[in-house]
Amino acid sequence: VVSVERSGDLLLITCREDLRPQIARTIVNNDGLLIQMKIESYALEDIYMRYFSEV
Repeated sequence: VVSVERSGDLLLITCREDLRPQIARTIVNNDGLLIQMKIESYALEDIYMRYFSEV
C-alpha cells in the first residue's frame, strides 16, 4: 500500500499491485461495510502529463 486517503465514507487506497482480496478481508474482518471496490488505472500519456506538469 502506497497511500490511503479518506473522504467521508470513501477510502482511496493506492497500491503498486492488486490487493483487493486482502483489503476486502481486512475491512470485513473488522466489521466494516464494503460496498464497492474498483481499479483505477492510468494510461502512459496520463502519467507523462502529470509528471511533466509538476516540473
